[in-house]
Amino acid sequence: MSQFRYKALDTSRSIRLLQFLKGPKPVCNMITVEVEKAPPYVALSYTWGEKMLSNQIQVNGQMIPITANLGDAVGAIYEYARERNMMLWADSICINQADIQERSQQVRLMNTIYRSAEIVAIWLGAAADE
Repeated sequence: MSQFRYKALDTSRSIRLLQFLKGPKPVCNMITVEVEKAPPYVALSYTWGEKMLSNQIQVNGQMIPITANLGDAVGAIYEYARERNMMLWADSICINQADIQERSQQVRLMNTIYRSAEIVAIWLGAAADE
């Protein structure tokens, strides 16, 4: 399976959202919408944890490398969001991290992204087994 290629965002108010598909693990389609016209979505705030991109998520039939902590967070949110027909916004997946100009634009939009979300989920990490 090939690595994901981002398409340029349409406008300075555009964001990408992940739409979960049915299945036993998170598999998604990515859509682009104007933030003010976005369907209900969960905005995920999380700690990056280890910087190593040791996990992957399938988006539009391609793989996007992600951190283990983000993989855990997406896994925890997956059923909840899918059952409620909600989408997901997570910065390291929905923002093209290799495009500095896009990253800067999206950072300026983050206040609106979080305010426009139906739910803001905060993920600190998986529970300890202790």
